[in-house]
Amino acid sequence: MPPATRIHAAVHSAVKRAFQFLIQIKAVRSAHLKLANVVDNLTFLIGSAALLAAPGPTNILLAASGAIQGIRKSAVLLVAEVLGYVIAIAILITAVGPVIVKHSFIGLALRIAVAAYLLRIAWALWTTAQVAVLDHCPIGFRQVFVTTVLNPKAIIFAFAIVPFGPTGDLRLAAPWLAVLSALIVVLGACWIAAGSMIHNRGQHVPIFSRACALVMIGFAGLMVVTS
Repeated sequence: MPPATRIHAAVHSAVKRAFQFLIQIKAVRSAHLKLANVVDNLTFLIGSAALLAAPGPTNILLAASGAIQGIRKSAVLLVAEVLGYVIAIAILITAVGPVIVKHSFIGLALRIAVAAYLLRIAWALWTTAQVAVLDHCPIGFRQVFVTTVLNPKAIIFAFAIVPFGPTGDLRLAAPWLAVLSALIVVLGACWIAAGSMIHNRGQHVPIFSRACALVMIGFAGLMVVTS
């Protein structure tokens, strides 16, 4: 074989191996990105579910409503919870978050306002426990909606759990908010169902209502102390 031919063959072989190597690198990188996406999705789902399942002002209201008026009448409160979280997260992502970072006193004022509202709800729960007619429930759509909008969990969702939240781009975060809404309905229904077990034992409803009131007072105190 002439030298020129051998050189050409060697160059062609080297170029072919280089292309194969680049293809392998691209495949490995693609697999890595897919794995990273899976991990991100699992992290979002697990983190969201854990935060939603944890006791909080909204969940306490859902459980109390389930105990006082049962599952059927409490189901509409899930809509209030979804709207409250989505609106709160959207506002935090697009507007409020950056302002709070620059002006800490605004965050303090918001915490005090939240604590005051939780105390108001606690008073309503405590006084309802003294009412003989259990059909009277102080927990409605408005109470759950406002409590959820003011729920500190929304801050965690906006800046620590929902992807693209810290970027301030609501369009990129929208698909994740849709998934979060489904999780909110599932976990919220679990809290209502847990409360409804107390509803089926009518004599325990006043005790449970007062217990929820004390928990709400505790949350209000935490809001002030941590401010």
